Amino acid sequence: MHSSIEDWKNGWFGVDLALTSQEVDRLIELLQMLKTNPDQHFHMASDYKDAGGVGEITMYLKTAEQKHNIYLSGLALAPGNEIA
Repeated sequence: MHSSIEDWKNGWFGVDLALTSQEVDRLIELLQMLKTNPDQHFHMASDYKDAGGVGEITMYLKTAEQKHNIYLSGLALAPGNEIA
C-alpha cells in the first residue's frame, strides 16, 4: 500500500491510498468482517520510515450518534468514457 496527504491550503486535506490487487482482496475481506462483527475494527498503519504522512487509518462501523461527514463517490472516468 502507499498513502499520501495533499494539503489543499483551505483547511481541508486529501488522502490518497494506493493498493495492490491482493490488498484490495484483503480490504474486502476485512470490510465484510465488519458487517458480520460490528464491534470489531481494523487498522491500516504506516511503516513510519518516511519523515511524516498518514500514520494510521482505523476502520469501523459508524454509530447512529456519529454524523455523516464524508461519502463514497463513483469511479473516475475521462470525459466521454463509459464503464463497459
